[in-house]
Amino acid sequence: MVYAVLALALPAMPAQAADLANLDCPAAAMTAQQRAAVGELAADLGSDADSRMTVFTNALDRCAADSGWSVGAREAARRFGLGSMGQIELRRRFSRDGIDVAPLERAILDDVELSRAIRALQVTNVHIGDFARRRSALIARVLGRRSVDTAFLERAGIFIAFRTVIEASRAEFAAR
Repeated sequence: MVYAVLALALPAMPAQAADLANLDCPAAAMTAQQRAAVGELAADLGSDADSRMTVFTNALDRCAADSGWSVGAREAARRFGLGSMGQIELRRRFSRDGIDVAPLERAILDDVELSRAIRALQVTNVHIGDFARRRSALIARVLGRRSVDTAFLERAGIFIAFRTVIEASRAEFAAR
């Protein structure tokens, strides 16, 4: 009888609080090659249907099940993982082209308006676009002679979006 009551009660129990220490669980469960492949896919804004996503999705599902994440926490961890791996790949590409994006990253993290939207869990593309407009001179300085190249400007925009997604996902995950 006790087992029957417990069995009935278990599905109604809330999921465990999402522990920030577990946020990187999916990436930690993957090999360096798998992370690089998913990072390339994310940096190229590839499709979730791409076969390279399978290993990430499987790792995400295992971590969510093992940690008892809510649907919202799982989605935040998904965005965090893709943003993190995508940003690593973009940083590698910028570095290969002789561009140091550290000043841009610092500006993202120090931006009061963007930080306010992140803390409120209300970041939108409008916030990211506003940041890019406010910091256009910095973006031009970081990109140097490539600041007139549309491909590099797009890559910088994706980098800004990924860094913002990482921070917003971390805040959302902690709130779940």
